[in-house]
Amino acid sequence: MKKLLSILALFVVALIALPMVMAAVVPVEVVEVEINDNEVDGVFAIQEGEDLEIQVKLEASEEVEDVQVEVELADYDYADYDSSVEDETNLFDMKASKKYYKTLNIYVPKEMDSGEHDLKITVSGDGFEDVTTYVTLEINPSEHNVDMEDVIFSPGLTVKAGQSVWTTVLLENNAEYEEEVVKVTVAVPELGIQNGVFVALEAEEDEDPKVDGDSEATPEIFLKIPANAEAKDYLLVVNVKYDKYATETKEYVLTVLEGEQKTQDKLILTVGPETQNVVAGQQAAFPVALTNAGANDKSYVLELSGDSSLTTSLSENLVVLESGKTKVVYAYVTATANEAAEKVATLAVKADGETLKTIELTANVVPAEEGNKVSLRNGLEIALIVLVVLLVIIGLILGFSRMKKDDNNEEDQTYY
Repeated sequence: MKKLLSILALFVVALIALPMVMAAVVPVEVVEVEINDNEVDGVFAIQEGEDLEIQVKLEASEEVEDVQVEVELADYDYADYDSSVEDETNLFDMKASKKYYKTLNIYVPKEMDSGEHDLKITVSGDGFEDVTTYVTLEINPSEHNVDMEDVIFSPGLTVKAGQSVWTTVLLENNAEYEEEVVKVTVAVPELGIQNGVFVALEAEEDEDPKVDGDSEATPEIFLKIPANAEAKDYLLVVNVKYDKYATETKEYVLTVLEGEQKTQDKLILTVGPETQNVVAGQQAAFPVALTNAGANDKSYVLELSGDSSLTTSLSENLVVLESGKTKVVYAYVTATANEAAEKVATLAVKADGETLKTIELTANVVPAEEGNKVSLRNGLEIALIVLVVLLVIIGLILGFSRMKKDDNNEEDQTYY
């Protein structure tokens, strides 16, 4: 009886252990691994900053479902923040005795320490335990390898037209040789503006592979946004060139907002009495002083118009003014209708096809018997206007002289 019980006990244990034995049998095998079209046989040597194409050859001893292959640099400190060091396939099914090839891609960061690192390959699926394979990578430092660690913009990547952007680039030399000449440029190609600096970077002096290379921040790179730049987004390019032909480029979006009115296009318009009494059939003269308050020479086009009861003309239609100069133009208005009324003429001043200023000149038509009084009054008014205009011109000349002096003082300053 005891012997029978012992046999039964052994049978029960065998039944319990059978699923465990069956579960231990893994139906999927990693047959071969290739990196960049080279079969892996032992330690595989690469360089930091290199892209790796990894082909995994699989074979199944039985049909399995929902299989997935994953690869990752197992000991990279910043793997949680950098997805480029890992890759995975979509789910797929495998049939028995059939070979499958899966291609995955990862990037070996320049910040990886030199030496041996594990590339972990994991095959998972429905109904079997994960199959894990390790490939040893020997990561060697490049002879020349400069990296942009960080880029800082001041006041930022949103500025007004006419303002400036200051850029500081943090560089790191991750190579074994020093770089005597590293050129860093910042450009907005669409606006045709660019500026740059030269720096030198030392190499690693410590033989410990855990020690990073030399890091250095560039001086601030000044970039002036044109005052007439259109308000929109522009591509800003930061480029690092070293070892003659090696480059690294980063691109950013620079948002330019509409700038404030700039003095280089500023027009000061001084008008005498904008309302004058005039006898029907006689002419009223309105003196208009134009002052170019900008930094550049400017051409102005004047247009004078009125209704059918007015005849209008100008002493000059085109006025070319140097910076800081003033010129008086006369607008002539003649009322043809012999009735007491206010007649309005419009004077428009344009530059580069854009209307800068518009003013209204009013001719107050009076009966003919008041003509002598009107003529005397108009003569006195015009004399007073000329005097006022002369005073304005003197004041402007003094003001612009002071402004130019201040501008010259600002241009003489040097920024580091």
